[in-house]
Amino acid sequence: MDECPNCGEDLLLDFDECPACGKKLPESSKKEDRKDIGSKLDSVEEKVEERLDFGLEDGSHSSPETEKRSAFSLKDETPSIERDSRFEMVNLDDRKEEELMWIDEEFEKKLGFEFEGSWPSTYLCEDLDEFAEKMVQNLQLSDTQKDIRKEKEKEISKNTKGVNLPGEGFYLNGSFFLNKHSNIENIEDLLEKPRSRTDIISTVCHEKLGHGFIDMCTPLGKELSENNLRMIELAGEFDIDSSLTPDWEMAKEKWDILFPHMCYLQEGYATWVQNFMAKSLGLEKSGGYSWSPLKKNLPRDAYDDLYFLINKKEKVGLEDMLRIKHIADENEQILKDLGQLPRYILGYLIFKKLEACVGPKNVPHSVKIACSVEYQLSDIPVSDLERLVEKAKFNLDTRILKLSRLDLEDKKNEPEILKRLAFEKFNMPYGN
Repeated sequence: MDECPNCGEDLLLDFDECPACGKKLPESSKKEDRKDIGSKLDSVEEKVEERLDFGLEDGSHSSPETEKRSAFSLKDETPSIERDSRFEMVNLDDRKEEELMWIDEEFEKKLGFEFEGSWPSTYLCEDLDEFAEKMVQNLQLSDTQKDIRKEKEKEISKNTKGVNLPGEGFYLNGSFFLNKHSNIENIEDLLEKPRSRTDIISTVCHEKLGHGFIDMCTPLGKELSENNLRMIELAGEFDIDSSLTPDWEMAKEKWDILFPHMCYLQEGYATWVQNFMAKSLGLEKSGGYSWSPLKKNLPRDAYDDLYFLINKKEKVGLEDMLRIKHIADENEQILKDLGQLPRYILGYLIFKKLEACVGPKNVPHSVKIACSVEYQLSDIPVSDLERLVEKAKFNLDTRILKLSRLDLEDKKNEPEILKRLAFEKFNMPYGN
């Protein structure tokens, strides 16, 4: 048996119960029928060639120097997908939504989530000059200052796959993909070759359908965008400090307070939706993790505590989320050596538990419930915001951990049941 018959979790070691959903496994999945798995795993780490789609510091960054080979995958090739009529592109001279709009449509179809309005456009920028232009076009600078700033952005953006600009669109850095896939010479061919095409699709799924979904579809995301806090995040990533004003500095302080308390939700969901869409579109798995490497590499106490807190403990709260992060911080280097920062790995595993309990079609709705918090960011003092995020009700990572305890049993994938139980058990409404 390669995966759990209950939730689909990969089974790489001898388990009596599934590491994700906690349900007892049939005898056929145990040691008697899988006695060669241990030796197979021992050789896997030497043979793994697949690289994670995302760099160590942020989901949108990657470079040959910083990518680490992952012990989470048995694949030795970059995922690829066969072309069919769904994937025919329009002329790349347009570089508009029509080229990749089918990804948005597949998201809505596979997960049953109807986005109100239209998804922002997805653009494939032809070169660094065009990509850097998007980074500086809205800065309050003179044309001469913008030109100077753009040259700096071109250097910074070399290792950036793409960026989601709230309210504007999602921009892919064609230059990055051409450098990574060195056998491709022309921008037009990136969406024709299976390996580069899959790389681009994965990036769109993680950044646009993951982080972009939170920006566009949740009360919190809308408030962050309205108060420029998402732009503050991007400014930090791209070293943009030319727009600093007292208001900008105040917004930056608020972002620095909020992000540590929602980073597991942000990166966990973005990685989950990337992995889910990869499976749904027929790509090989991309970006997902399992418990097996953690069991093998973490200290026994750390692994046992994490497994209990994420999978087994019935009632969880703020202190449990803080404990997860404390263990992650203590073992950050081990997790990095496995391929990513803790918020990606453990965030994803929290979402796998959530998926097992509420069903995949309810995961985006769960994110919307978790993010149905409005902090009144335009008015709240920094000191009050600091106190607020230390309460479970306003701590987003804690909220998603609590929602992962809603076992809908035979009512999985029914949003109305999820909404009702989230409100009845946790007083979490479904925001607009």
